[in-house]
Amino acid sequence: MADMLALGWNDRDKPGDISIWMINPPREYSRLRGHQQGVKALAFTPDNRALISSSGAGLTQYAGEIKVWDLASLQERATVVRLPKPIWAIALSADGHTLAGVTGDNTVSIWQAPLDRDSSP
Repeated sequence: MADMLALGWNDRDKPGDISIWMINPPREYSRLRGHQQGVKALAFTPDNRALISSSGAGLTQYAGEIKVWDLASLQERATVVRLPKPIWAIALSADGHTLAGVTGDNTVSIWQAPLDRDSSP
């Protein structure tokens, strides 16, 4: 599933949706739904088996969360982080073991990414 990209939505009609697109030929492959607020950032795991997404609204007033999506089943695997403010940016280490997030007040948080035997987070 390496020839894909992900787009997060943050509009009134599709808040919290994630579009998964195949690159060749270009087409929307699937739509993931689960965030209550707009999607702020996306990151594929190093093995391309999962997608990490963050969400929230406003600069600091609405709660944010980080979710892990299984790309084989196109299902939400887990909500791994919940914060009282939006998570505007995320990054996953090259080995998939460390997850970082930044909130609107410039707070950086670092977590051990939840791992299973078969895949990164």
